[in-house]
Amino acid sequence: MMPRKLLPWLVGGAALGGLWLLSRPASASLAPLPPVPPPGPGPAPSPPSPTPTPTPSGTYSAYVATQETPLNVRSGPSEDSAVVGTANKGDIVTVLDPNPRPATPAAPQGWLIIATAGGIQGFASAAYLKRA
Repeated sequence: MMPRKLLPWLVGGAALGGLWLLSRPASASLAPLPPVPPPGPGPAPSPPSPTPTPTPSGTYSAYVATQETPLNVRSGPSEDSAVVGTANKGDIVTVLDPNPRPATPAAPQGWLIIATAGGIQGFASAAYLKRA
């Protein structure tokens, strides 16, 4: 047996392909919905996860490991860039950016930005620099 509260709804319904389309009579009233509370503070959003860096960050010391000739320090990461200074075999230099620039035929391991003890800054082939 149907509860009496649903009966006015079913009386106004019609069958459509096995489904009931319900309508309410004009005399039926709907109870008002309770007010929706405003959203609360909730849990704090989690901070974004840091992107892992495959190489160490920061500066480090390296020594020049050339065979005989001094290491050229250039104005850009290319053998076509001007030579702004040199560093001799065994000299300690500071690597300012540990992320090598793309490799070239002259620098198969890429180019690093360095500073010499004499204050010269520029690019040098990573192949001739070893961590001190």
